[in-house]
Amino acid sequence: MRTLTFLLGPFLLSTVPLFAQDDTKQAEAGAQISQLTAKLTRLYQEGKYADARSAGEDALKIAEESFGPEDPTTSTCLINVAAMHQLMGDLQGAKPLVQRALAIREKVLGPDHLETAKCLNNLGALLLAMGDPKGARSLFERTLAIYEKTPGTSAGHLTTAQSNLAMVLKELGALREAQSLLDRALASSEKTAGPDHPDTATALNNLAVVLQAMGDLGGIETALRACAGDPREGPWPRSPVDGGESQPTGLVAR
Repeated sequence: MRTLTFLLGPFLLSTVPLFAQDDTKQAEAGAQISQLTAKLTRLYQEGKYADARSAGEDALKIAEESFGPEDPTTSTCLINVAAMHQLMGDLQGAKPLVQRALAIREKVLGPDHLETAKCLNNLGALLLAMGDPKGARSLFERTLAIYEKTPGTSAGHLTTAQSNLAMVLKELGALREAQSLLDRALASSEKTAGPDHPDTATALNNLAVVLQAMGDLGGIETALRACAGDPREGPWPRSPVDGGESQPTGLVAR
C-alpha cells in the first residue's frame, strides 16, 4: 500500500508593504522594499533560497531604518526572511523572526486582523515542523477562527487553515475530528476552486493520510484515484451526518 505524507498549507509570503508612506523619503524606501521583495519572490520561485534570504534581509534593514522596528512593513519583511530560513531548514533561525512579526501585527493591526491570521498560520507551521503539534494546534485554531468570522477571507486561505488544523489533530491522534474537518475543507475547495485545483488535491491527499491512519483502506484507494483524476471516481463520499453533510468537530477557538 502506498505510504502518504501530509501536505501542510503554505508558509504565506507577503509581497508588498502594508501601508502607504507618509513622505518622499518613506515613499522611496517603500519602492526599494517592493523591488527587493519582488526579487526575493523571483529567487524563491527559482529555488535560490539563500539569495532570496539575502534580498529579504536587505529589505528588512531598509524597513527598520525607514519605518521603525514595530511598523507593519517591518513585519512583512520579517515574515519573508523567516520563510527563507524555514525553506533552508533553519527552523531555529526562523522562529524569533515570526514571533516578532506576530507581535507587531497583534499590536498595530489587532489580534483578529487577516494579516495577523497569516502570521499565526506561519508560526503554527513552524512549530509543527519543530515537533510541537500542541503549540501548533492553538495557533491554527486561532487562524481558522479569524478566517471564519472575517468577511473577505479568500477561499484558499480558509481551506489552508482547515487542512492545517486537521493535520495537527491527526498528529495528536484526534482522527475523527481531523477527518470531519478535512471533509469540510474538501467540500469547500471543490465548490470554490474546482475539482482540479491544487488546494483540492491537497485536501484529498490529507484526507487519504487520515484514512490511512484510521485503517480505512477502501477510503484511501478512493482518495488516491481522485487525486490522480481517475474518471471512475465520482464526488468524494461525505460523512453520513445530518443528511450527508460533513460537520466539523475539530476544536476552534472562538
